[in-house]
Amino acid sequence: MKQRMLLAALVSASLITGCGEPTDEVPTEQQPAVEATGQTEQEIVGGAYAYQNQFPYQVRILVDGGTWCGGSLIKPNWVLTAGHCVDGIDPSRITVVAGDHTITGYESTEQTQTVYGHAKHPYFQYISGAPVYDVAVILLNGSFWLNGAVQTIALPAGPAPLTAMTASGWGWPWGGAYGASNQLKYANLPVNSVSACDGWLARNLYAGLELCVGYSNGIEGGCHGDSGGPLAYGGRVYGVVSWGRGVSCDSYTAFADVSSHVSWIQSYTGP
Repeated sequence: MKQRMLLAALVSASLITGCGEPTDEVPTEQQPAVEATGQTEQEIVGGAYAYQNQFPYQVRILVDGGTWCGGSLIKPNWVLTAGHCVDGIDPSRITVVAGDHTITGYESTEQTQTVYGHAKHPYFQYISGAPVYDVAVILLNGSFWLNGAVQTIALPAGPAPLTAMTASGWGWPWGGAYGASNQLKYANLPVNSVSACDGWLARNLYAGLELCVGYSNGIEGGCHGDSGGPLAYGGRVYGVVSWGRGVSCDSYTAFADVSSHVSWIQSYTGP
């Protein structure tokens, strides 16, 4: 019953059309000028290749049949991803693949679902060309069958600890690669204090909304290709790949801080 009520609210609020503006505005004191996108989608530089089914919560998001973003399966029929991954995109153009390992090869573990709708955070916007409140949820038309290759991941029960966490995705394996990694990759990356990113990226990060992840020299961390992918620790997803620095991918990666958005996420998905 609760989920049906939430679906009705999604439809009436026009939040799942894929092209509407947020229904709420950021309070005045939080409204810097919104600028054109200048930063780039991020995923994995360095790291290692995953083995089959190592990250069963990882999904691949396709738009018009091509790999577009990553995401985390948080319920059998709900995916968590980045707001900029769905911004302006009609749900009918999106499909989600779970149980995947290589882009070009088909694995018997793969499952595919079409999308009923999506909602990005109502305060989602770009500041100095980089997204903030960069989270979104995707409601699938059906539920994935959970098994050894496809599993959900829990939301945080508290703030992200300053420790090493695991990011995963199919993005560029190095800056300048100009193409996705065919095989799923991962890297174990430190979560730093937000101030560690000051001066390294296009703008300073917002404490409580973003996480500063990786290394100042970018030896491992984010690069283009699979925004929206997970940053996981202890069976929970604490971050969503959001943005970073330029084509070279040579510094820290900013992740959306999932712990700050749990209430908003659960207002759609339920607890």
